[in-house]
Amino acid sequence: MFLLVPAVVFAAGLSAAEIVSIDSLAIMQKSAEGQALAEKIKKEITSFQDDVQTAQKDLADKRDALSKQAKVLSEEAMQEKQTELTQKSKKLEREFADKEEALRSKLQKWQVALREKQLKIVDKLFAEKDCSVIDKNTPGLLRVAKSTDKTEEVLVAVNDAYKADKVTVKTDKATTKVAKSDSTKKSSLKVA
Repeated sequence: MFLLVPAVVFAAGLSAAEIVSIDSLAIMQKSAEGQALAEKIKKEITSFQDDVQTAQKDLADKRDALSKQAKVLSEEAMQEKQTELTQKSKKLEREFADKEEALRSKLQKWQVALREKQLKIVDKLFAEKDCSVIDKNTPGLLRVAKSTDKTEEVLVAVNDAYKADKVTVKTDKATTKVAKSDSTKKSSLKVA
């Protein structure tokens, strides 16, 4: 609570024109890059879930096969097969728990990287205008005036930066392909 008081006193000393607010979560969700990341995350989760379902189906099929063989197997052989299935089931649970943890970590890294990238754009945009920026999602912030909300302006800047990055990446790839084809021509000239 002690930290909130100086922030409120500081904010009260600034004029309304010097303080702007943004909604960083809305920017992440609505931005083109945020939507592309959401799609990438969805694919990763779907792939993981498909792997889990395939493993569960395989295990269920093996249990069904074992139950059908119960009449022809000796009690000792049946016990051995059940033990193997139980061990395999536990091993799969551990493997998928580890994979799920790794997936969560990877997804979180992607989200944090996107947030940091977008906040750098916010900082640059409003540093040029010499404004203080408040994120609507800041804990302890009760209310932000709609007149100070610059989320849409930031969204445009973030999307423009993303488009510029995509063009640069495509240009870099095209330049690389041209350079490779040039080096191939040179090497083919040497051989001939």
